[in-house]
Amino acid sequence: MILTKYIKMKITEIIIKIVLGSALTFFGLNGFFNWWTPPSNPEPNESLINLMVGISESGYILPISFGLMVFSGLSLLTNKFVNLGMILISPILLNIVLIHLFLEPAGIAPGALLAILISILYYLRRDNFMTLFKLK
Repeated sequence: MILTKYIKMKITEIIIKIVLGSALTFFGLNGFFNWWTPPSNPEPNESLINLMVGISESGYILPISFGLMVFSGLSLLTNKFVNLGMILISPILLNIVLIHLFLEPAGIAPGALLAILISILYYLRRDNFMTLFKLK
């Protein structure tokens, strides 16, 4: 019984790593090469447009974000530096969800799905992160 539960958790972890890693790698590389354009909203939110213009014109935020997405995605797919990849991508996923939550709720589904997947992955790998919360 315990062995089958362990195997199910490992299979779940592998599936989440593949789905999340593939999505992060795809969207990160898309940020550099722009081969796919997401469907646009017929009535875009002016606040969201202003935010994205500001982020784009900064010149460094998007390349760093896309680079971290690629690194995190590849770390999940190759099973190397998984914990580091998870920690680096979490603030980016949080911002994606919050931006959509407050400025463009209609587009929240993909970001929310990725946030849910990484939350499940944190839960499955919680023993690896417990040292971050120990007081010395």
